[in-house]
Amino acid sequence: MATSATASAAAAATATSTAVSPFGDLSKLPHDSKKPDIIAAGIVTLFLSGCFVAARLYTRMFITRTRVGASEFLVVLAWIFAFGVTIPQVLETNYGMGAHIYDIPPGDLNLSGNAEAQLISIFFYSLSLTFSKFSILALYLVVFPYSWVRSVSVFLIAVVAASQIWMTYVIFTACTPIQAFWDFTIVGATCHPQIYWLANQYQLIATDFLIFLLPLPVVWRLKVRPGQKLLLVFIFAMGFFVCAISIIRIELIIPKTNNPGPDFTYSGIATYYWTDVETNLAVVVASSITLKPFISRLLPRSWIGPSIDEDFAAAAAASRNSPNRRRIHNLFDPIITLRSRISRRGPNNGVSGNALSVDNDTKALRGAQSSHVSSRLDSQSTTGNRTIHDRSVVDEEMGLPAQEPSSPSQVMTIEQKLPTEQTVHSTTSHDW
Repeated sequence: MATSATASAAAAATATSTAVSPFGDLSKLPHDSKKPDIIAAGIVTLFLSGCFVAARLYTRMFITRTRVGASEFLVVLAWIFAFGVTIPQVLETNYGMGAHIYDIPPGDLNLSGNAEAQLISIFFYSLSLTFSKFSILALYLVVFPYSWVRSVSVFLIAVVAASQIWMTYVIFTACTPIQAFWDFTIVGATCHPQIYWLANQYQLIATDFLIFLLPLPVVWRLKVRPGQKLLLVFIFAMGFFVCAISIIRIELIIPKTNNPGPDFTYSGIATYYWTDVETNLAVVVASSITLKPFISRLLPRSWIGPSIDEDFAAAAAASRNSPNRRRIHNLFDPIITLRSRISRRGPNNGVSGNALSVDNDTKALRGAQSSHVSSRLDSQSTTGNRTIHDRSVVDEEMGLPAQEPSSPSQVMTIEQKLPTEQTVHSTTSHDW
C-alpha cells in the first residue's frame, strides 16, 4: 500500500513538472552540445588568420627583403586582439553557453560570469576590427600614388579612430555603475539602450564599405589585361566579405536580443561563430593584399600573370608624368638607407659619377628570387645652389624592388638636366 502511494506521488510530480516545463517531455528533446563547436570555431579562425599574418611577415623579411612597416605592426596587433575575442567565448562554455539550458545543472549556469565575459569580448572585437582597418589604410598611404586617395585615407583613419573612441566609451559606460552589466542584484542601475550597440555595428559596416570601396576606381583604371584587372579587383574587394558577415551577424543578434527564448544558452550560439569569422577575416584581408610575392613563389608566373606591383608601378609612372601631379612623399622607404645615400655623394655633398646607379639594397632585392618590378629613378645634380632631384615612389608595402628607367627618352631627359661633364649610368632589368 505504501509502495503504491509512493509510485502515485512520483507520477503526479512528473506530470506536474512536465506541465510547467516550457520544454515539454525532456526525454524526447535533443541533448547535444555546441561547446566543442564554440572552441573549435575560435581556434580554427585564429590559426588561419595567424597563417596569413605569418605569410605576410615572411614575404616582407625574406622575399622582398624590406623593412617591416607600420601596416605589418598594425595587423599583428589586430591578430593579437582577436585572441581577446575568442578566449572569453571559450570561458563562457564553462558558464553553460553552448549546452541546452535544461541540461545545465543549476549550479553550473553562471549568467553573471557570462555577461562579464561578453563585455570583454565586445571590447576586443572592436579593437581588432579597428586595427585591421588601420593596417589597410596605412597600406593605402604608401601603395597608391594619387593624392586624393591619400587624403581620403587620412580622413578615414581619423573617422575610424573617432569611432573606436566612441565604442570604448559605450562599452565602459554600458551600465552605471559598470558592475550592473554583469551583477543583476544591483538595484537602480541604468544601462545603454539597444540603439547604442546597433549604432556601433552600423558605423563598423559603413567604414568597412568605404575602406574597401576606395581602391576600386584606381584599380579599375589600370592599363592591364582584363583577366589581371579582375584579379586585382577581387583581391581588393575581398573586404566586402567582411561587410557581408557583419550584416549577417547583426541579423542574428537583433532577434536573439529582443527574444532570446527559453533555450537561449543554445539557440544564440551562431553569433559566436560569425563573430570569430568576422574578426579573423578582417585580419586575413589586411594581410592578403600584399601576398602576391609569396604566391609567386608557390605558383608558376604564367598562372597568376604579372605582379600586382608592376601594375602600380605603371600607375606611379603615369602619375609622375602628369603635369598636374602633386609631389608624392613615401612614408616608409627603407630601400634608401643612410649608407646608400652617403655612398652616392661625393665631396662637398656633390654627386658621384654613378648618380643613377642601383643602390646596394636594391641589388640585394634583385638577387632575391622575386618576380616583382617597380620603377625608380634617383638622380641628383648640383649647379651652384640648385639641386635637381627626381625620385619615384618605391612601393615598400607591396614589396616592390627598385628598377632603373628602361625608356631611352626618360634617360635622355635626365641627362639633359645633368652637367655634360658627368657620366650617367643606367641599368635596365626586365627579367625578374
